[in-house]
Amino acid sequence: MNQEEKKQFTLRIAQANKSQLIVILYEILFVYLKDVRIAFEQQNREHFRRDMKRSKACVLELIKSLNLNYEVAVRLLELYDYVTHKLRIMEARFQITEHTAVEHILHELYESFVEMEK
Repeated sequence: MNQEEKKQFTLRIAQANKSQLIVILYEILFVYLKDVRIAFEQQNREHFRRDMKRSKACVLELIKSLNLNYEVAVRLLELYDYVTHKLRIMEARFQITEHTAVEHILHELYESFVEMEK
């Protein structure tokens, strides 16, 4: 994530309500996943691990935002656990074979949150 992206996210976060914060968190996660792919393509293990750690931290924040009193939140937790598991495997093996699948799952969830925000 470059400085301009950080600046834009910071401004949006300062002005966001709770549901908007979830959408922004997904967008930050997508930037980190893009950075993971770039680091892998450049064979930069240090940046790969750093950005993978940041990606997992975003998923953890999504988990923390869940209200597990609702069935839908329990299902989301299962998906987030699956994504976290895949990210750990990719990190441990320094590979991105599951990257597209992870992004697809997260993008579907992101679209749902964007719709809910409206």
